[in-house]
Amino acid sequence: MDQLEKLEQRVEVVIARIQELEAANEALLDKNSDLSKDLRRLRAENKHLKAESDSIAGNFGEKETEVKNRLESILSEVEKIELDMSNN
Repeated sequence: MDQLEKLEQRVEVVIARIQELEAANEALLDKNSDLSKDLRRLRAENKHLKAESDSIAGNFGEKETEVKNRLESILSEVEKIELDMSNN
């Protein structure tokens, strides 16, 4: 085989490899695009869930204060009743 044929074979191998790499690159670009979309969706979902969590935490704090106030009021009433009973 002469030098020109060897060179042609090597060029064909290189061209085939380049085509393989271009196809692999295209597949990776598609996957990267899909992952970017997933990331945007998950960030939006995370933002929504964080806002919901903050809202629930705020409501919990309000409810906790309300329950404490009611308990204090009930305890105060119980103490008044006990004081009245002890005075009679």
